[in-house]
Amino acid sequence: MDEFIDDLYNWNTDYEHTNKISILKEALTTINIDYDMICDLNEVVEYYDEYIPPLDINLKDLFKQSNPIRSRVICFSNFDGLPSHWNYNYGEYTYDNIIKQIIDLLYLNPAKVKKEMLSHNWNPEGKWPNYHWRNGKEYVTYDSLIQELENNSGFSLLNFFGVLDIADLNGEVKQIVMPKGTHIGLLDQMCGGGSVWDMRLLRDMTIDLTKPYAEKCKYNTFELVYDGLSGYGYGADNIAGMTGEFWNFEFILKK
Repeated sequence: MDEFIDDLYNWNTDYEHTNKISILKEALTTINIDYDMICDLNEVVEYYDEYIPPLDINLKDLFKQSNPIRSRVICFSNFDGLPSHWNYNYGEYTYDNIIKQIIDLLYLNPAKVKKEMLSHNWNPEGKWPNYHWRNGKEYVTYDSLIQELENNSGFSLLNFFGVLDIADLNGEVKQIVMPKGTHIGLLDQMCGGGSVWDMRLLRDMTIDLTKPYAEKCKYNTFELVYDGLSGYGYGADNIAGMTGEFWNFEFILKK
């Protein structure tokens, strides 16, 4: 943690110095002074720092007072994503490709998934094996999966939604424990679509960030991201403006 704080402090000091130079240039330009005529703007900034010392901020204490970061764990796949319910002709699913990955990850019994689909007048095709050893150990309910599939739009990936403490981000994160109750859902971050994100974990779930979760393929991996994505694509808040209650479950990071 101390090394992380030192690195962050050094980065912030460099950024602060560069920012002061930029502000000084803008101020001089505003009052029509050619800053190129000044021998060294760095000396001006150093003089400022010497006689007007910076605030003494304890970053550890600052982190403790910071709000949790709204985050997502994305289940990337060697398939582009899960097409919309319309693309499956409103129910003609097969137990393969990304559907299989999702069902297996959530430890659902394929035979029970098919039964649930049939109860909604869908028309699942192909083989749906009976993995009876998964009964009672599922991570989500069968009806919540059906609701998620039925409302999906776009090429979506499975996402886990939660918050994390910024102080936990130092060092390499190898595993994430997502607590019971965590929201799970299909989200298309490229187009800003997805589903209703209302599957809920029935028990704690631990995922490994260091290895593929399905079919030893480098693309079948988990990735922890900030929900805001800093301008790249769309997060849950960008799409639907989720309430604080939705972000009520904290990811536990393991090194």
